[in-house]
Parts: sequence; C-alpha cells; structure tokens
Amino acid sequence: MPPETVAAMRTLYSNHMGRPGQRFPKTRRLAVKSAPSLPMGWLRLWQGPEAKARFQQQEHSSAPGPTWLAKMLTTIHAEHHSAKDEILRGKILAEKWKNLEDIPLKKEVFEAIRARWQEKGWWENPPGKAAKRAKAIYQET
Repeated sequence: MPPETVAAMRTLYSNHMGRPGQRFPKTRRLAVKSAPSLPMGWLRLWQGPEAKARFQQQEHSSAPGPTWLAKMLTTIHAEHHSAKDEILRGKILAEKWKNLEDIPLKKEVFEAIRARWQEKGWWENPPGKAAKRAKAIYQET
C-alpha cells in the first residue's frame, strides 16, 4: 500500500481493533517463501462507507441484549447439556430473563429472544408445553 493509504488505514482501524491510541498494526511479521509474501493470520480491511457500515453492524450485534442472551445460552447449555434450541424455547431461560432487574436490558433481551423465535416460526405457535410456558412468562411482563 502507498504510505498515505497505510496512514489512513491505521487511523481508521486503530480505534476499532481494541487498541485505541496505539499504532495499527502492532506487528509487521510476514509469512516468508524466500521473500515476505503473506501476513500472519487473516485480516481484511475496508475503507470509506463500507467500513463504517461494518463497524456499526458489529457494534449492534454486540449490544447488551444479544450479548446477555448468548452468554446465558452458553451457561445453561453447560449446566444442563440441552440443545441450544431447547434452551431458547425453554422455561429456564424465560425464568432467568424474568429475574432481570435492568429494565432496558430486559427489553433488549426480550426483543432478541422474540426475533429468534420468529425466525424459527415459534412465536405464533410455540412447539410444546415448555415453549408455551416460556412464552407466557415473556408475555407476563
């Protein structure tokens, strides 16, 4: 890359790669086949409007609600060894959601859960008693 493009990439990506205020990239190591040929690992850089859109999408996907839901699905799976779909439509997750005290987080988690249920076609017609109980819990509050 030309030096001015490298400078622009460093400015654009340094704050979004978990290294605010530090130079990007930190390492300049390359895979070598008689001459430097490939960067270590895989890295794809975007600039301009596409980069901004990707960062906004990433920030949205790491919002507190979806993050809480992902962590809770993993925790319940580790404790009960159930399939993720069973956990998603089950009473255990609904009870944990019900006990959330942070109202904005609770609303965000509910929207994330409902969106997943709707993707799978469960919201209108929950499959099984546990899913019906879980939906009732979500609709109580």
